[in-house]
Amino acid sequence: DDKRQSEQQTECPDIPSLEKIDTSFWKTKDKVWKDERQSQWPAIERVVKGNRRKTDVNVIKQYFLRGKMPKWESFRDWDDMFRHLDLNMFLWLHPSSDLNVLKPLYKLYMESNLIHWRDVTLGYGLFLKHEFIVAPSTNRTIEEYPFPYMGDKNIVLFRIMFGDLDYAKNKIKILGDGKKDFENREKYIFEFMGYHHFFRIGEWLLQDQDSPFCKNCLYQYDDVLEWCLTTLTKDKENEFR
Repeated sequence: DDKRQSEQQTECPDIPSLEKIDTSFWKTKDKVWKDERQSQWPAIERVVKGNRRKTDVNVIKQYFLRGKMPKWESFRDWDDMFRHLDLNMFLWLHPSSDLNVLKPLYKLYMESNLIHWRDVTLGYGLFLKHEFIVAPSTNRTIEEYPFPYMGDKNIVLFRIMFGDLDYAKNKIKILGDGKKDFENREKYIFEFMGYHHFFRIGEWLLQDQDSPFCKNCLYQYDDVLEWCLTTLTKDKENEFR
């Protein structure tokens, strides 16, 4: 029986883990790919280093350039407002923009016991802030823009992170584990902005049509607008506080 059990364990495939993701998308043996990736890093570093320690920026850099994962266990109980490889950063800086590649990674991240709850809530919060508040209203060039610029990868990430709202809400509740302010965090994510979306849509329509921020604004997509409608609260008297 022990021998049979040992054989069965040997035959079982490795269970996917955040510690061992598929790094074949990082073409580190391709000099052209490496040089292009390296040339992109300064612009990314500029927008991620503001509220992070140098060591945390280096974690992000190694992931972006090489696909090297952080030592998750050393960050598991580090309760800091600005994390290293939060959910948004993890998906955005992955070399692929293919929904079918990134969606399983999203699920892997959400289900992992290696992450801190802030890794998820910060990831959602920053994605919403950047793509629904800042990007639709900016008149800056990409070089002047002080936040992550995702281009048309933003709609891929939106469809991954907001494609199954019941799943996302449930996972965030589980991660919250009874923390007193967690209901407000969940409400912030899934009732984000409410009627204020109409103001942001107006700002987007006033942007220069040749601006990359205008061309890649999430408000142009039907499924995004449908999600916006779900954020409109019944308590209208508090909507514009």
